[in-house]
Amino acid sequence: MALMMATRPYPEPTSCFIDGEACIRTSFKVPAEWPGKDDKVAQMYVECLEPMVVRHRDPVVLIHGDFHHGAVWFTKPDGNPGWAAFFLKRGCRVYVVDLPGSGQSYIPNDFDLCSDFMDAEQKMSEKSVETQLTAPERNIVGGTAAWPTAGLHNKWPGTGQRGDLAFDEYMKSQQVLFLQKVVRQKLAQNGLCSLLKAIGKAILIGQGAGCTAAWLAADAMPEMVAKVVAIEPAGPPAAKAHSIHHGGRKYSSWLSRDDSMRKYGLADVPLTFNPPAKESSQGPALDLEVRQHPNNSGCYMAQKYVPGCVVSTQDAPFKYGQESVPQLVQLKQMNHAVFTAEASSHRMFDWATVMFMRQAGVSVDHFDLAQFGVTGNGHLMFLETNSDEIAAMVAGWTGMPDEYKPVSYPVIDISQIHDQDENQNQEQNQEQNQEQTQEQNQEQTQEQTQEQGQDQAPPQAVEAFEATQETSLKRPRGQDDDGNDISPAPKRLDANTGLQSPQAQTTESPTLASLFEAQYIQPAQLLLYNASYPSPECDEPLLLNEDALFAELIDFPAPQDEFSAL
Repeated sequence: MALMMATRPYPEPTSCFIDGEACIRTSFKVPAEWPGKDDKVAQMYVECLEPMVVRHRDPVVLIHGDFHHGAVWFTKPDGNPGWAAFFLKRGCRVYVVDLPGSGQSYIPNDFDLCSDFMDAEQKMSEKSVETQLTAPERNIVGGTAAWPTAGLHNKWPGTGQRGDLAFDEYMKSQQVLFLQKVVRQKLAQNGLCSLLKAIGKAILIGQGAGCTAAWLAADAMPEMVAKVVAIEPAGPPAAKAHSIHHGGRKYSSWLSRDDSMRKYGLADVPLTFNPPAKESSQGPALDLEVRQHPNNSGCYMAQKYVPGCVVSTQDAPFKYGQESVPQLVQLKQMNHAVFTAEASSHRMFDWATVMFMRQAGVSVDHFDLAQFGVTGNGHLMFLETNSDEIAAMVAGWTGMPDEYKPVSYPVIDISQIHDQDENQNQEQNQEQNQEQTQEQNQEQTQEQTQEQGQDQAPPQAVEAFEATQETSLKRPRGQDDDGNDISPAPKRLDANTGLQSPQAQTTESPTLASLFEAQYIQPAQLLLYNASYPSPECDEPLLLNEDALFAELIDFPAPQDEFSAL
């Protein structure tokens, strides 16, 4: 079953538009082996959005966090398009997952699995959402804000309080948690690995607990992960950043050790360390110590020094923050980025996660958004009013091309180009023809006068010339003297300005390559109808992806790749 689902991830593709961008939308499921149960398999639901032309080599996998499902990436609570549409418009294949236990992912209903379920379902109350996520600026705990920067939050659409439309829409998208945390993490790891086997190397973008899932998948299959982007990951390593006060949680950068929380630093289930971490169901898996932040602004959990774990040489010096401690040898094989919002509680402890990763040899870029001029965001930055600004930073870090902006003209049926040119330019051409006729009349009259050596042309010559010009004016554009059709010279649209310039006249039938070269067809709008590019095997509009297009352009067969064929 796993082989079948891995080799055929595109059943029944559907053409659609998402935020005005044409794409192919498909859905499928991949297996997620149940941890410790060889005969039990869950499934992870996946939706794929493929642009008409793929402009970025590595696809993007969007991984939601706890209490969410994949739909959170499609539409924001205020009704605007989410990050799925943003990365689609960048020319990326986008995969949106429902992690096992959420959304449309399948969980087997079996009595043998009861021990993996929690005694009681977990869900976020409206009060918790309001005070922690959507309106933390209004949350006062013990006479002060729940964390120092909470009052700066101002990017949630609406008031962020109960009764507000955007708040109510967000609450409708909430999911309950019924599986234990370690089971959720292992299922997510197994499901994402199955997906990577099907789609190939990808960029993983996680949010909250989705970052943990991304790191686990990257640890299991580092050769299949290009980069990992963590949007405020679950943290901090082996510690808590909050304490319980009357009225709610209060956050601080002075972290308190808790060996039951993320005992492997980034996850509650094993990661690959060298030397290996301890395998223990209880107690610490890593040898940790409490360290003070260099600027005396907090404390965090770090691994203790172990001689010989890594040796610095001239050819391989220590990375920034790296020490001789057990190394995350799999996660070291790709680059990572962590994004932290100004007004989020994660600003109190995301730095501790970054320092833990750097100490273990992982290359991490930490984007404290406030230092980049992006202010006022909370933990749900990807749903807030300036989410595209943050997504653009993510895209820039991953090396994605800028958003494609086509020139403002319609892609039309090739057979109608002549008619449309004539309708759009008829008045302008008539004026130009009249001006050219007057100039030519004067020039030819002068030439004839000079040839005859007289100051004035003979009346017979003038009358004959005027009759010729009158006939030319009356003849329809696109016909010769005998009434035969003449194809007008096609127009070229400049890609930078959108202005038309004349192109050499041709009488050959247009090919896909010539039309693309002439920019009648733009890369993001490859929709050709049968009237212009007929396909003997298909009566529907012919959709082309990048492989098919460039195979036509350079004249060799497109690769028979089942994942790229439409």
